[in-house]
Amino acid sequence: QRALSLSDPGIVTHFYDAFVQLCEPKMDIIFCNEAEALAFTKTHSLKEAETSLLTYTDTFVITRGEHGAVMYDGSQTHVIPGKPVKAIDTNGAGDIFTGAFLSALLKQNSYYDAAVFANEAASLLVQQFGPRLSKEHYHGLLSFMSDHH
Repeated sequence: QRALSLSDPGIVTHFYDAFVQLCEPKMDIIFCNEAEALAFTKTHSLKEAETSLLTYTDTFVITRGEHGAVMYDGSQTHVIPGKPVKAIDTNGAGDIFTGAFLSALLKQNSYYDAAVFANEAASLLVQQFGPRLSKEHYHGLLSFMSDHH
């Protein structure tokens, strides 16, 4: 299967044609934040971007920072609520979200449960400095996962 993370709105804009070519045939899943989704789909609203993304993929996740995420699992759209935390450093939040999501999918979780887990991982990461979870937050994430099974 093929996954694509859009990385940055500036990169999406500059390498737009290359990103579109990567999506032929369709990606299995695209990960992006809201700004990247708008840049890639050349739309002006989240709803328009959601519709347009289906041209390039069968499933997607749009992260929205403190507002959580919007995820389409191939049959319906789910809104994953944000988790109010004090964000110290957002560096790596999208990367950990993507990694946690894919890890949860590989462990046979649903797309929805994978997105909830990934949202938790990102919310823990932004509460510290640096792009790697502290041991404390890592153990908290493992507890979260076991509590939700």
